[in-house]
Amino acid sequence: MKIYKDEDDTNSRSDAHNSVRKDDLVAVYTDDPGEDYYLLKATHDQACLDNNEGDYWGSEFREGCEVVRGFYYKQKPNQLLQYKLITKKTLLSVNSILCVVPLTANNAIIIPTSTHENLVGMAGECMV
Repeated sequence: MKIYKDEDDTNSRSDAHNSVRKDDLVAVYTDDPGEDYYLLKATHDQACLDNNEGDYWGSEFREGCEVVRGFYYKQKPNQLLQYKLITKKTLLSVNSILCVVPLTANNAIIIPTSTHENLVGMAGECMV
């Protein structure tokens, strides 16, 4: 189980974590092998926790942490860049956000190759 506390992140990867709103799609850093980054659909505006709180995945966050609530997308097996929404309670530290991913007018997720490569690069920098 991971327990997070709010910390000053002086090496912030972007200002995206200052503006996450309900229905935004965000790319999220992961240290999971075989995954470049995760995608998360925000179900609420980002917020500061009033109490300690945990999520379905076993992460625990302390009161005062700045988090985004949402659902992860899981890549479909053998379907490169195709995803399914996993509707399990997820809390995410804003410090894990790589960027907000733009959506089309019909909520389609389009990640251009250049954006994907930039996200992979940002995620790689987090591991250093």
